[in-house]
Amino acid sequence: MPKRPQNNGGPQLVRLDGRLVFLWGGTPAAQAETFRNPFHSGNCYVRLQLLGVDFPPRELFALLRKEAGSPLQVMAPPEDCAVPVLLAGGFQRPRRCYEMTVTAGQLLEPAADSPPPVSSRRGAARYDACCRALYSYYSETHRAVSPLTASESAFSARLPEEALYQERNGEILHFAFVEENETAYVGTRDLAAFPSFARGLVASRFRQFETLYFECDSCDPAAMALKALFAAEPSDILDTYIFP
Repeated sequence: MPKRPQNNGGPQLVRLDGRLVFLWGGTPAAQAETFRNPFHSGNCYVRLQLLGVDFPPRELFALLRKEAGSPLQVMAPPEDCAVPVLLAGGFQRPRRCYEMTVTAGQLLEPAADSPPPVSSRRGAARYDACCRALYSYYSETHRAVSPLTASESAFSARLPEEALYQERNGEILHFAFVEENETAYVGTRDLAAFPSFARGLVASRFRQFETLYFECDSCDPAAMALKALFAAEPSDILDTYIFP
C-alpha cells in the first residue's frame, strides 16, 4: 500500500492505487476515476465517489480539470447524491437523456395512416447514405455538449444493421436505425416534417412489437419529437454534467 503523501493542509490531488484522491486538510474527501471515450475524446469522463468529508467542491474540480487538461464530464441520475456537489462546484447540466419504453396505447394520436418508412440494410447504398446523414446530424446536435471525435467509418461500424428512411427529391430526408424493438438513433434534415415520419416509423414498428424502446437526448430535437408522440413517463433518466 503506497504511503499517503504529506501536505500542508491545503487541497491536494494525489494518485493512490490507480485512483485520484482529493485530500482536504490532509484527509481524503473524494476519489475519482477518469477515462476517455474514443467517440467523445474531447472530454475527460469522471466517476466520482464522495467520502463524507465537507470540502469546497470548486477546489476539487479545478484540480481535476488541471490534471485532465480538458473539460470534465460526469454522468449521473437526478437522485445521485453527488449532483448538489457537482452544481456547487461549477458543473453545468447541458443534457438529459430519457429512456423510454412505450406501447401503441400511449400514442397521443393515431399513427397508422402515416406512410411507412423504407428499409435498407448494411452493405446497400441507401444504408450508407443514412449513415452519412446520421453522422452529420449527430455531430451537429451533440457538439455543444460532448463533441463527436470518432471518424465516420468508426461511427457507422457501431450502428445497427437496419436503417429506415424517407427520401425527398432523391436525398435522404429522415432516418432511423433500429435493432429488434429498439430505435437506436433518429435524425432529420427537416425537423418541421419529422413528426410525420416518426408516426409512420412507430406505426410500422408496432406492427412487429408490442413495446418499443428508445433513448432521447434533450439536445437532439428529432429524438425529442419522437418522445413527444407519447403520453408516457421515462423509465429512467441520466444527466450529463460538464465542467468546462
